[in-house]
Amino acid sequence: MSPAAPKPAATDSTPSGTAKASGLKDALLAEIRKSKMVFYQTVCAQAQKIEAAGDRVTFTFSSNQKTLLNMFEQNRGWLESIAQQVAGRKIAVAGVQTDPPAAAAPQAGDAATAEAKSAEKKSALRDKALADAGVQTMLEVFPAEIRDVEEM
Repeated sequence: MSPAAPKPAATDSTPSGTAKASGLKDALLAEIRKSKMVFYQTVCAQAQKIEAAGDRVTFTFSSNQKTLLNMFEQNRGWLESIAQQVAGRKIAVAGVQTDPPAAAAPQAGDAATAEAKSAEKKSALRDKALADAGVQTMLEVFPAEIRDVEEM
């Protein structure tokens, strides 16, 4: 029985950093969802990826999600305080934006370029709608998801 006890401790030590980071990310997102559901739905759920490593949580947004990144930056202090509560230590929270894929658009041709512009315009309209105070209020009252946005 004595030799078996050290083995689990040895195997647990390697993935514990990953488990802690994943646990921090999950706990942080759960607390954000509980505290500010609209912020969670409009910003966190729309992030391209969320990574927790060490004492840092990074939210990555695409190049056409500038509004979401701005909303994230406005709430950074609150996010860091929530992260500190969850982790029990100071956690840096960062928002980054990916660069647009420069090589993909010229090679795709005119039809693909027009389609990409249309998708980018729809994404920008969606971000604008999600940033609107009236839309946020409606999302708080009626739990819904915005799937498509059209300019009128």
